[in-house]
Amino acid sequence: MLRVLVAIGYWLYPKDMRIDRLFFTVAAVPLDFLAVIAAGMVAWSLRQSTRLVEIRPLQFDLPVEEYIGLLMFAGVITVVAIAGMGLYRFPKPELGPFGITFRLLLATLVTLSAASLTMFLQQELFGSRFLVLAGWLFATLFLMLVRTALYWFENMLSRRFKVGLRATLVVGSDDLSEQLVGMIARDPVYGMRVVHRSAAADIDEIEDAAQRLGIEAILIADPNQPRESLSAIIDYANAEHIDVLLVPNVVQALTRNSTASLIGGIPVIELLRTPLAGWGRVQKRLFDIVGSIFFIVLTSPIMLLAVIAILLDSGRPILYGARDDGTPLMRVGKAGKLFRYFKFRSMRQGTDEQRYGKLADRNIRDDGPLVKIIDDPRVTRVGNILRKYSIDELPEFFLVLAGAMSLVGPRPHRPEEVEKYKRHDRRVLAIKPGVTGLAQVSGRSDLQFEDEVRLDTHYIESWSIWLDIKLILLTPFAILFKRHKE
Repeated sequence: MLRVLVAIGYWLYPKDMRIDRLFFTVAAVPLDFLAVIAAGMVAWSLRQSTRLVEIRPLQFDLPVEEYIGLLMFAGVITVVAIAGMGLYRFPKPELGPFGITFRLLLATLVTLSAASLTMFLQQELFGSRFLVLAGWLFATLFLMLVRTALYWFENMLSRRFKVGLRATLVVGSDDLSEQLVGMIARDPVYGMRVVHRSAAADIDEIEDAAQRLGIEAILIADPNQPRESLSAIIDYANAEHIDVLLVPNVVQALTRNSTASLIGGIPVIELLRTPLAGWGRVQKRLFDIVGSIFFIVLTSPIMLLAVIAILLDSGRPILYGARDDGTPLMRVGKAGKLFRYFKFRSMRQGTDEQRYGKLADRNIRDDGPLVKIIDDPRVTRVGNILRKYSIDELPEFFLVLAGAMSLVGPRPHRPEEVEKYKRHDRRVLAIKPGVTGLAQVSGRSDLQFEDEVRLDTHYIESWSIWLDIKLILLTPFAILFKRHKE
């Protein structure tokens, strides 16, 4: 049973999320809920014990099933209260043991107040003051134990196995830089390990170190750096998917997405390429799982008809998932990582590479690295229909469910196309590619490549669940009224 639960948890966990501070922030939610349930059950067992019943007979008749329902409601209230205290924020606020304990105590007091109010208004439902008070005490204790265990486990993984520590390059050689480096080295809770120091914002040195050492974050600690140099570093980091952190007084409207954290009491700003950081990744992954299952079920009759039509028209294979030489068909995903790609076959077999050969003169995308063949002679009769209504892309919902793609995002492009990207074009690789997206509903292959990049970049910087829903609703209209199909 435990192995099944672990497997399910791994499948649900966003594959683009490392085991880092966000992992422990997310894990705290169900653990806090279970801590409240466990506290209530311990209080119930104590109240039902023979010795306590002999001292004070039971004054209520509440079935255990009803009691568990009340406990679950108390667990939800407690989790909401803890969230309101800011203990599920990411990055985590630097509160210290006393600050965390105080906020947990306040959160459990909210639950205690709710239970007391319920007892006052509905005395016939539940009247055991012992259960309420004992449950509150045990809940406070168990919640503290959960936080202590998570803190210990996180530190153990960080110190012993270097898990979740971003390889960090620090820019600066002043006293503040030395202080930050020292605190990062002493405490892994900051989620970084310094692997290189750069006295000045020298973009050439930083690029060289990033390539040699696999830099994952750049911390600009010295505030006395030229704005032009900072802009060059941020542009490079965005293109290479490297996190950027700055002390506050060097942030001058360089980005609209940022989050504040503390390193040993020193405020640091992390520039975010997208709101899809922290809880945003969790929300989008859950949205993708639920949405992909819904669309797989919804479109399954259409997919079945497509399978039959392909078999009758041109035989096997049904899916287009391999190149002409038999190697797997790959697409470029988040941060430039490759993943296996497939969709319904709409072309005759063995004609894929003609796009770069005898059909190259039919390419209408001469504005960038992408290739789009007009009046493509390789497409089958059924393939024309599949492409016209984007039915050939319906299998992408399975890639969304598997975590390789997202429902909404930039289009997945071929490795040979991505190799021709300019540096600023690579910003679209900051998130997973999508079945649909802002560029797709705004013109698809009618757009110039730079316009497509601009729209995708805007989506990345402006992401929200509501924007995803809006783009999904607009997609059918884009399909019906498009002129060209990718």
